[in-house]
Amino acid sequence: MDARQDFYLAALAQCPGLGSRRLGQLLQTGLDAVSLWQMPALEMSRLVKMPQGLVSTIDAFRRDHPDMPEALADICEQRGVHLCTMQDEDYPYLLKEIFSPPPVLYCRGTLMPKERRVAIVGSRRLSPYGEALALEFGEQLAAAGLTVVSGAARGIDTRSHRGALKTGRTVAVLGCGIDVAYPAENRRLLAQIAESGAVISEYAPGVQPLPAFFPARNRIISGLSEGTLVVEAAARSGSLITAELALSEGRE
Repeated sequence: MDARQDFYLAALAQCPGLGSRRLGQLLQTGLDAVSLWQMPALEMSRLVKMPQGLVSTIDAFRRDHPDMPEALADICEQRGVHLCTMQDEDYPYLLKEIFSPPPVLYCRGTLMPKERRVAIVGSRRLSPYGEALALEFGEQLAAAGLTVVSGAARGIDTRSHRGALKTGRTVAVLGCGIDVAYPAENRRLLAQIAESGAVISEYAPGVQPLPAFFPARNRIISGLSEGTLVVEAAARSGSLITAELALSEGRE
């Protein structure tokens, strides 16, 4: 997909309620992103069944943001961000296999579509034992040639990334805009990850973290990876949700 198409697709992905699954279905019709952006929403709803309320929302969103594709292109250029769509060669092939792959990934750094990856996740409130294990697993797995994937959160995620940076590559998947450091103290860590690996997000620059974004983020962490390692986690936690997502997709 050419760069112009990429940013029209990214703009469509911003439409409230459209979602990655419906957007994926629209793309399967064979129409390009520019045509879909310009198409009357009622006609779009005939291609993919949509509630009338969603049709009205899409119409209003495009009327209110007619220049969004160009604005996204400008802000990505200014902030050193590039787009990766499912039609691009560098889109990770494992991620395409999940139930609802993100149509667009914003990326800082370099995505390697066929590299072997393993996810490491765990508690934000880590124990000293968990901290040591996360660092060790991150370092040893990266040294063995695997790319370590995690969510750049406090605790186990941060230690996993730091361990991997000592010996190889790591990928951070954000639950906020690609240019937003969350937590703020990981700004430098994210810059280091982007230098040798990749920082990715399905959310546009400037989007602030919301609780609903993190379960969606977790499907990307597990979807990128052949397997998911949970170092330590509470009985009801995002880390175990990530493990359940991995199992549902037939991963280790």
